[in-house]
Amino acid sequence: VGYNIIKGAGGSEIGKMLRHNQNLVDLDLGNNSIGDVGGHDLFDALTTPLYESEEVMMKKAKVYEQGGVVDDIGEVFNSTLTSLNVSCNDLGQESAKRLVGVLQVNMALTTLNLDYNPKLGNTEVRELASAMRTYQPSLEWLHFSDNNVGNDVAGAFARVIGDQSCLLRKLTLAQNCLRSTGISRISSSLKDNHLLVFLDLARNPMGSKGALHLAEALKSNSVLKELLIDCCGIDAEGAKGLGEVLCVNTSLTRLDLADNSLLTKGVNCIAAGMSENVGIKDLNLTNTGIGVKSSEKLSDALKANSTLEVLNLSNNQVRNHGTVKLAEALTSNHTLRSLNLGFNSINAVGIQAITTAMETTSQSREDAKALELDVILVGNQFSKAEGEVQNAQIMVPPKLARSKITWENATDSTLDVPMWSKKEENNNFVRRPSFSQAAGEEFDLSHPHSEFAITNNLITSKSEDNFGIITEVAEPVDVPRWRDTMAKAGNNIENIEGPSSWNNAFKKGL
Repeated sequence: VGYNIIKGAGGSEIGKMLRHNQNLVDLDLGNNSIGDVGGHDLFDALTTPLYESEEVMMKKAKVYEQGGVVDDIGEVFNSTLTSLNVSCNDLGQESAKRLVGVLQVNMALTTLNLDYNPKLGNTEVRELASAMRTYQPSLEWLHFSDNNVGNDVAGAFARVIGDQSCLLRKLTLAQNCLRSTGISRISSSLKDNHLLVFLDLARNPMGSKGALHLAEALKSNSVLKELLIDCCGIDAEGAKGLGEVLCVNTSLTRLDLADNSLLTKGVNCIAAGMSENVGIKDLNLTNTGIGVKSSEKLSDALKANSTLEVLNLSNNQVRNHGTVKLAEALTSNHTLRSLNLGFNSINAVGIQAITTAMETTSQSREDAKALELDVILVGNQFSKAEGEVQNAQIMVPPKLARSKITWENATDSTLDVPMWSKKEENNNFVRRPSFSQAAGEEFDLSHPHSEFAITNNLITSKSEDNFGIITEVAEPVDVPRWRDTMAKAGNNIENIEGPSSWNNAFKKGL
């Protein structure tokens, strides 16, 4: 029930319902206006109440008159809810105080989202962090972004991270005005932590000093897997420290450095670290000042690296020369699955280099030929006037080994012919058509139980996977143009209006 207009009275009513409900496990109230009163009553349903209801008092009186024991009679509270989202609800200090009571007795709640509730109060938030250490609740994931708590409260959360008895595994503290001092406290606790696997510190003004504190912690921490420090004012100095730790840390699998002014020197440091890194699978360098020279260093890193799967270089200045260098790395790197080069001032010359690099050669390993590589080229210029590429079609013949290029929103694309891709079947490579035009996603035509229909200029794909899950996708297509281009490619196309099976489609030569 997120993104509605539930106010205080509604929050109180939901609290009454929740107290007696023993089935609900996930409740999303994010982006409402339940306020401090509604929040207090909602949290009250998750713990023993502060005051006994009239119903309970009458029940105790009756049992007492009969000479019974009244110690076991009391208000029930919800003990099944495991995930609660109350982000952006204008919660205040009274809500925070009642939440401390929840952490004292509730052992079911594992995920709590308190994002964007800046009125909670620093004193109350410190008490909340203290309760997490004292009562050791089952809470594993705490969202606490956009609350502007500052360095003082950062120390309270640092003590939570440093407490070995705390079960917290994921912590989100993005946009909380944490500077290098607060990051230093968190980093010190991170050195000896053995449970935290996800830490989001994005959009905090930590600067390079904060990044260096984190780098020092990562030299000894062997548990943290995902670190998000995008838009944190980190420059080349901080990148140098992070690059050095990438050479020795083997546990980190995701690093987000987007929207930091690393520039050429800083990106080169990260590239040098990635050349020796054996853990990172997802690296985000969006809008970090990458130019042609740093693209060359990233190319060298891709040639040496054998673990990276996702690389985001969008919103930089890679340009054609940098794209050519990165394309060279694709011929030897067989682990990369997604390369985002969107908005990089690349034209048809650079795209031709990417396409050529993705073609199968006789020297390619058989196990590498079937691996997918999605190259994203959104926001680049592809026109016939640019470069010497014929029609800038990038019409890839059946040589294509790694599967697709995404052209969504490409400016003035002249992709006139559907691309081809390959699939391995019984150790033989077969030709598989994609119905993508100048924009849009490709269909996976590989499943034997897939069906399709072409009606009203729409191709509809319906398939059932091995788990019985049915997926249906529709995409607009220029049917006359598609038939014409397929015919030019040598395929004898009959009337394909209406449903059919992919097997029959292949028999028709599609």
